[in-house]
Amino acid sequence: MEGKYKGYYIYDNPKYQQQINHDKTFFNIEITEFSNGEFFGFVEDDIDTGGTPGKGIIKGEKNGNNVFFIKEMPIAAFIINGKLKTYKKKHPKIYYKGIITDNNIEGEWKIKSGFIMLGLSFLFGLKVSGTWMMENVESAKTLKTSPDYR
Repeated sequence: MEGKYKGYYIYDNPKYQQQINHDKTFFNIEITEFSNGEFFGFVEDDIDTGGTPGKGIIKGEKNGNNVFFIKEMPIAAFIINGKLKTYKKKHPKIYYKGIITDNNIEGEWKIKSGFIMLGLSFLFGLKVSGTWMMENVESAKTLKTSPDYR
């Protein structure tokens, strides 16, 4: 489970996907610790394909071929009126679940609806969800990436 992974995520809602002007948002994950079915690592979204800025952390569990992890990003980023807006607050937690098949892990992700305090005002975030896939970099041969993807 430890290692470097490349992947992408897609929004279920075509309106959100269209607003970021990309078919997929790419990311890199490095799992640095894996013990007793639990893992920890770091994640960076590709900002050029609509990702959330900053280096985040992931914490999760592997049970057989099932994987569950929470992605926590240091900067809140939302699509508001078709534009990406960032705030100096932690992004709401993103929940990932998936299944390992060969060297791929794929599944679904979601952000639960809720409020974020922005100074003296609130921002209400709607529930957002989608699908995702990632491959171990050492064995990645089939992941379709953009030409400038790192």
